[in-house]
Amino acid sequence: MPIPVLAENIDDVKQEIHALCGDDIILEEITTEIVRAESNFEPLAKNPNSTAEGLFQWIKSSWKHYNCE
Repeated sequence: MPIPVLAENIDDVKQEIHALCGDDIILEEITTEIVRAESNFEPLAKNPNSTAEGLFQWIKSSWKHYNCE
């Protein structure tokens, strides 16, 4: 189950990433590029060939491992 994201567009996602990373510019840039590569900033992205979903395309076993269900 993906973490709810209130973003409606790319700028909203980038603002959320900025808020989470604070003053760590490198972390913000890395996180932004991961989200771009994994979901193209689409919070509801789902991989049709696996259980990956969300901005970071986590699979169900990762959600379970980190108790995020």
